[in-house]
Amino acid sequence: MWALACAVAGALFLAGCAGSTPPEQAETANTKPEHDLATLEQMRRFTRGWNEDAGRLVAAYEDADVSAEAWLDLANSILPDLAVYADNINTLSLQIDDAELRQLVRDIAATYNDKLESLVAVRDAVEAGDATAERAATAGLRAAGHRGQQLAGQVVELLRSRYGVDGEDIAAAFDAAYAAPTERPGLSGTTPPEPGDDDDLDPGYVGLWDATDRLYVEVPRAWSDIDRAPFESNPAILASTDTDAMFDNSASGVLFVALPGDLRHNQVIDDFGPAESCADEARDSYEDDFYTGTILTASDCGSGRYNDVILLVVAPETDDATLVVFIGHDDSALDEDVLDHILDSFQIVD
Repeated sequence: MWALACAVAGALFLAGCAGSTPPEQAETANTKPEHDLATLEQMRRFTRGWNEDAGRLVAAYEDADVSAEAWLDLANSILPDLAVYADNINTLSLQIDDAELRQLVRDIAATYNDKLESLVAVRDAVEAGDATAERAATAGLRAAGHRGQQLAGQVVELLRSRYGVDGEDIAAAFDAAYAAPTERPGLSGTTPPEPGDDDDLDPGYVGLWDATDRLYVEVPRAWSDIDRAPFESNPAILASTDTDAMFDNSASGVLFVALPGDLRHNQVIDDFGPAESCADEARDSYEDDFYTGTILTASDCGSGRYNDVILLVVAPETDDATLVVFIGHDDSALDEDVLDHILDSFQIVD
């Protein structure tokens, strides 16, 4: 989750990318905003300090040998410094001359305030032994980091289009960093299972949590149209290249939902199954190391390229939830690899 802060800081490294105007943009780009780039460079000093201190804090947070008491001591020593960094970042954001750029940078600076508030909430939750509050606080951190990354991308695009500043390397760094927020809180209570290891995550995939911080799945990075909002009040993740087109068989994607437990799996398949008839359809029992249930495999379900369906309805050993994984895809080898990755990575964590 902390690599998100590094992604936001990358946007403030833009001064280092302010080389000569690319040839194809030489006639249309305006004069580079030297004052604004210099201000961004000043901000970069404070974002670098933030990342270094936050990195120390998260390294200790993730170290199984560090006790809650030791982590709290470290947090209490680092948080005041982070507050100073955030204050300086906010102050400098007001000194940008370009009005549109200033608003974007101010919005990025606001994410540092949000992350600071979330970090304080994590500290307070650990101190109180409140695992639920700790999960909520770390979810807030991820949300603020994701928002900062989106804004940073807009800064890169603005400087590229208006002033000819090349930000391709920065944009690539954002993409690399976005795969990081997969850590789970655990200092205040029983440590939940780790959904994935960032070092082992396939570079073509990104790990996603839903809004309640209970569901996790890894999807192709190209599936950037993402909705983490609840589905009819149930935790859910929807991801695709185009979530609207997914339900018209015009794009591949996944819907992952956690329903109440003790539901009849065949009835759930009927409810979530393809709306149109399929040329070939089969239901089979399903079992892996964590879940058991029923899987529907269907092909040529109506028109559209992505008209093949995998629908998995399973329950964990505790039987306190019914998990639904709906995947719309085509029959290409690429999509077969995607299917395997999704089915290997989906999890519910209580």
